[in-house]
Amino acid sequence: MDQQSRDSWIKKEINQLEGHISAREHNLKREQEDTVRLRRENSERDNVIKQCRREREAHKSKWEEKNDALLKMKREKDEIANQQNEHWRVQTKLQGDKSQLADDMRNKESKLQGTIGRSTLDGINALKRVRARFEQQGKQRLVEGYLGSLIDCFETDQVNTNALASLRALSFVSRKQLIRIFEI
Repeated sequence: MDQQSRDSWIKKEINQLEGHISAREHNLKREQEDTVRLRRENSERDNVIKQCRREREAHKSKWEEKNDALLKMKREKDEIANQQNEHWRVQTKLQGDKSQLADDMRNKESKLQGTIGRSTLDGINALKRVRARFEQQGKQRLVEGYLGSLIDCFETDQVNTNALASLRALSFVSRKQLIRIFEI
């Protein structure tokens, strides 16, 4: 190999190496630009992520406030439901008591009807109907003070009821019959 072929080969090799170097420099420059661009994009993404985290924290505190308010409202709802249940129990008890009192009243009226004569009973029932009619028509002032028959106003045992009925019937009973009644 002579000097000239060797020089040309070296030049060729140098040219190839310079081409490789320039390609590598170009690739390096492109990669550096890409790195700068990626760093800028990453920085922008980091800023967006930070902003999202701040917003998430703000929303999280609002969610916690809403959850606390919801729990408070649920507790209040439960308390109101418990109060309502208690009122229903009281109402049911009162209705039962009312029914019991109405039954007692009917029983006492039945006993009273057994001791009163038919004409007196018809008169009392007529007065009750008149009073009920006036109350329906809103004319209560016309019957104010009327409470019913005297025996309706008092609660008595059977002995006193019989004695009252006996005294009421005095005008129809002779003295001998009255003595016999009280002896019994």
